Amino acid sequence: MSSTDIVEVGEARATEGNRLVVIAVIEDILSKVVDDISHDRQPSIPYRCRPRGARPGRPSTSVTSRTAVRFPGNSQDESLAFCSPRPRGSLLGEDCVVDRDATHQTKSQAVVDRVVDDLAYTLGFGRMDLNIVAAGKGLISGPIMIQLRRESGVLSASSGSNGVLVPLPSDVEKLDLGAARWLLVIEKEAVYRRLSAVQYWRNSAAGPGILVTGKGFPDLVTRGFLHLVQSVRPQLPIYCLTDFDPDGVGIMRCYKHGSRSLDHETHVVVPRLRWLGFKSSDLSHHLTALDESRRPSVTSPMSVRNRTRAAKLLATMDEESHDWEELECQRELQVMMFLGVKAEIQGVDGIGDVGDWLDAKLGQA
Repeated sequence: MSSTDIVEVGEARATEGNRLVVIAVIEDILSKVVDDISHDRQPSIPYRCRPRGARPGRPSTSVTSRTAVRFPGNSQDESLAFCSPRPRGSLLGEDCVVDRDATHQTKSQAVVDRVVDDLAYTLGFGRMDLNIVAAGKGLISGPIMIQLRRESGVLSASSGSNGVLVPLPSDVEKLDLGAARWLLVIEKEAVYRRLSAVQYWRNSAAGPGILVTGKGFPDLVTRGFLHLVQSVRPQLPIYCLTDFDPDGVGIMRCYKHGSRSLDHETHVVVPRLRWLGFKSSDLSHHLTALDESRRPSVTSPMSVRNRTRAAKLLATMDEESHDWEELECQRELQVMMFLGVKAEIQGVDGIGDVGDWLDAKLGQA
């Protein structure tokens, strides 16, 4: 790989500058707490709960609840929010604090997640700016070399049959994307492992590429890494492969637009991501190619939960949008609800290999 393929990402992110601003804000809050205590006043800190009604990528119209918490609080949750995991300590340190470490203080992962996310929202920064993140679960394979900071070594995503864990974006110093011509984000871990095991990233008819999976609903580390790749190589096409069901559409939109409850996380969206499939046109093509006796094995009926999920997704979309990708998502969800069926990516294997299908789709993209 030539040196021109290597991208220095140290200047691509303003994390260090954000950390200094966050430290200043937190120290100002702490100084006010000390002042309250010294004057026998009840200590309080600003605290805003995230709005739950916003559309991805758009300001919320819902009212933000609670503007401060006090100690002692009126409830256990309020006290826990006041005694939130040590963000200042994590910011002053070199390494990120994994939020499961903070869980030992509260004995509840859900409480830690809510408090940290609300704290980040209150301060106007993302989790990564606070240096507190959830442990990453994503996998990546392909002709990509990742140089980590602080002499932590180099990750080669072409080693092993399953690639490597997606690293924290803040830990990445240099990226060598080599000859990659595309990047494919895969919803299902099983499909990712199958493609990675046969080195589809190397043998694809569309040329060399990169495979990534967030193992279902994506974590912030995987989303942040994809955002980083898009930032340093904006011309690299990024595609998403999901099941033909409402959850698949939701996962694709989470990668592309972010989640409604984490709208303040600005470094984890991939707006150039394109949905490759599995879509109704793919389903129609494959059902036509199958004899009638084999069709039920490809599809399954939508459950009440699936229909509810589809309706909620449609409610978050702009009916008057002129964006063809947004309109396509609306149409696909409506087709699902009208037909009352869903299908998994593995259904492609009913008449052939998912690799052959990907060759054709990537060739058309």
